[in-house]
Amino acid sequence: MGGILLRRESESWHAPAISGFSNEAGLEDILASHPSLIPGVSGGARVRRQFPTGAGQADLVVVDEDGAVTVVEC
Repeated sequence: MGGILLRRESESWHAPAISGFSNEAGLEDILASHPSLIPGVSGGARVRRQFPTGAGQADLVVVDEDGAVTVVEC
């Protein structure tokens, strides 16, 4: 599996300075507020936090504009 690369407008691609989060709730906050940071998810996606499932709660469930569902466990 490849690593994560970031790019801001008019800049070149680079590895992020931070490669992990020690605070799971903080990571959930970021991803819930900006779901397009999740690979394959568009900016118009809707996010539900702590979604109950038969196997326990999923940290984030994301539904994209085209109906694609992404489950994120932080």
